[in-house]
Amino acid sequence: MPKKALTDAECQHAINMVALHGTKAEASRQAGIPIGNLKHHVSEAKRRGLSATVAPPSDNKPLLDMVDRLQSENERLKREVITACRPHFTVRHDSVPKTEKCRVVVIGDAHDSPGLSKDRFGWMSKYIRKQKPDYVIQIGDFANWDSLSVHSKPETYEGRSKPLFTEDLASFNEALDALDCGGVEHHCTLGNHERRIYIAENNAPQTYGIMQFELGRMLERYKWTFSPYGEIYYLGGVGFVHAAINKMGKTFGGLNAEQTIANHSLHDLVIGHSHVDRKHRAPKIGNNKEVQIINVGCSLPQGHVESYAQHSQTGWSFGIANLTIQNGHVRDYQFISMERLKELHG
Repeated sequence: MPKKALTDAECQHAINMVALHGTKAEASRQAGIPIGNLKHHVSEAKRRGLSATVAPPSDNKPLLDMVDRLQSENERLKREVITACRPHFTVRHDSVPKTEKCRVVVIGDAHDSPGLSKDRFGWMSKYIRKQKPDYVIQIGDFANWDSLSVHSKPETYEGRSKPLFTEDLASFNEALDALDCGGVEHHCTLGNHERRIYIAENNAPQTYGIMQFELGRMLERYKWTFSPYGEIYYLGGVGFVHAAINKMGKTFGGLNAEQTIANHSLHDLVIGHSHVDRKHRAPKIGNNKEVQIINVGCSLPQGHVESYAQHSQTGWSFGIANLTIQNGHVRDYQFISMERLKELHG
């Protein structure tokens, strides 16, 4: 048998009961209508454009007014929290003329963590202040953020041994405090390890924005501007990015990654991610003649290999890079090992 259509009177009665009693649950009890039916009646009333024709009892009005004020205040606070927690990335137009020469010190994947010494950041700091480059770029994976690693499941021994996020944060603060760039403009292109923060928040929506806010606040405290993982940051026509992203949104990888990237690139690109000091030149048809892909290695302590790569044939390069940009290309490039930095500034 077809369901009987609701009359306007039934719909009007439902919304009047809600207006009188304040909530659908109380209106359901008072009217003797199942809560599901009442909600259906109210929805149908709203669809028909009906509104309550009775005012709430005068003794309930102050309470209802207070509820309205609290709801409005709650919505306002939610908007403010969302705005405050939204990451503040740096969008920067390349303001360095291609004909102008600029010198850049590039810090590779540093992978700070609570168990690693901060001495190397002091050596880098002294080197930067002595060299006085025009810019300092940290190429990403500034810190490990092992507390948020999805590779170590919570129920495993390794998972239970992970540091707390607050410990990772405190360690990163120490590293940034030790790394004084001496007033030189400094920028970080966030890496896949920083992306762990965004993945963790995406998997726990109730925390969304909280850890991003802490990361942003930490970097801004030490005057580091920063750009999202995968976004290229330009200086003098040369791009800087932690890892180049292919057309499917994946990281270019493999033994010949630099060669593959060069085949797709329209300009010189400085990258990190694979921890090797490696360069590749590719000829191009057109005005540029060629592009260079430069991998700057890693800025971990000399000889330190992360647990996931132990006993492998790493071939990692430990140090920082000093390069000169002019006419839209990397003109000169020098890799300074961690051992050399220690000899100079340890």
